[in-house]
Amino acid sequence: MATSLTAAQASESGQRVLLHPLVLLTASDLIVRHRLRQLDGPIAGILLGQQQGTQVTAEHAFTAKLKDGLLDQTDDWTSKRIAQCTQSLCSSFALC
Repeated sequence: MATSLTAAQASESGQRVLLHPLVLLTASDLIVRHRLRQLDGPIAGILLGQQQGTQVTAEHAFTAKLKDGLLDQTDDWTSKRIAQCTQSLCSSFALC
């Protein structure tokens, strides 16, 4: 029997979350590569999206580096990716 990816009930909080298909593909790819490489430790990624009222969208996703179990915010690649998305696409992007 197929499992539905949609909820049968409305959200109690009134918030609506929309995921861009590329976000799901990126997350799936990150998990599969982690497992195939038999890596230890957590899998980390960054979601970028927008919030407009009660609607939240996740539009971009990419891998993130961890340092001592926390997001490595000093990593140049990560900083440049976030800057690219916020400057070129939309000034209201939020880091999730």
